Amino acid sequence: MDELPAELIGCLLSKMTPKDAVSASTVCKKWRQALHHVTSMTFCAMSISALNLTHALTQFPNLEKLEMIHVDFEGVNEGTIVLHVPRVKFLHLEAMWNLYVDGISLIGDCLEDITIWGFVLARLEIFGGAMLTNLTIDEPSTLFVEEKLTKLDILNLTGVKIELPMFFDVIQGCSRLSVLRLMDVQILENDSTMHLETVADAFPRLRHLALYGDILAALVLPSSLSSFCMNHVREIEVGSSHIDGAFYASVEELLLKCPQTKRVVMYGTDDALHNFKDELKNKHLNAEIHIAEFLAFLDH
Repeated sequence: MDELPAELIGCLLSKMTPKDAVSASTVCKKWRQALHHVTSMTFCAMSISALNLTHALTQFPNLEKLEMIHVDFEGVNEGTIVLHVPRVKFLHLEAMWNLYVDGISLIGDCLEDITIWGFVLARLEIFGGAMLTNLTIDEPSTLFVEEKLTKLDILNLTGVKIELPMFFDVIQGCSRLSVLRLMDVQILENDSTMHLETVADAFPRLRHLALYGDILAALVLPSSLSSFCMNHVREIEVGSSHIDGAFYASVEELLLKCPQTKRVVMYGTDDALHNFKDELKNKHLNAEIHIAEFLAFLDH
């Protein structure tokens, strides 16, 4: 054991749960030093308290990637789960069986990529997300982000509750944003609107736009006299639980303002949607037009 290089010991420790790795590191000084060589950890089907997890993670000063699959947090009824991940850049957090939690607070200045799903939350808070390039959240929760997200490339939200003015204030500086997916997002204020021209100005590199549910209904399209176009958009996803004339008009206008679109996915089961699909195919010969079931966007 004494002859094993510290890098190899670190690799062995990374295959353990944080608690077991910390325990194993007490074997000798060399094993304690090996904790510095652990840069990535993945563990599945583990039950642990947020406090113990946070304490264990402090023992890995160079940990950059943390994946927790089917994690079950103990004592979640006591309030908000607070996770301090000071060095972590990549965080994938997946709950077991729609775990009910009052809230999750993530604290980390180095976070670049966050994926969270499988929880049923009242509130999700992110502190120190200025470096984020990818934020993917699939859970019913109210989202709070402390800092403006100016480096985002991908924003993928499903089932999240937002206040539109505050939401756009946080993301408006994301000039690099290429993917904006707001699927079944709930708008907390009545009569809130989102102007397509505002989206175009804020995200000049946008290539993938997806709007489903309330957020599509809140979209304000420009007048037919407006000459602006979103020429970088190549893929559009749209859907609603109520397919009607307003939905058809929104899709038509989106395609007119995104003339370089190559792929369109419409979510719904209305029979008339198939006739509309044929109409779109005749008008937009360069675009693939697809129809999918209501919840198919969850598998995207």
